[in-house]
Amino acid sequence: MTVQTGGLNITNATTRIVLPPNTALPVNLDLCVPVETTIPVSLNVNVDIPLANTDLNAPFKGLQDVIAPLYCLLDPKALTDHNTLVCDEVSKK
Repeated sequence: MTVQTGGLNITNATTRIVLPPNTALPVNLDLCVPVETTIPVSLNVNVDIPLANTDLNAPFKGLQDVIAPLYCLLDPKALTDHNTLVCDEVSKK
């Protein structure tokens, strides 16, 4: 702040101005501040889609039927999510 009076000149002085709360300031500030920022986001989202209730059921069931014999060669004691042997279900078909 610079203060110039009759015989006193103060230049570049640190100034503290305290205004009462809710003081209206006659300032018209209209700025356009362009911001171009990319923020990388990585999320782990757990998804549980009941495929049996979707149109994807048939294609995935077909894929299981194709892969099951190979799977049984690699792990004959593999269990389903119902604790039954995968290979027993394959041999029933």
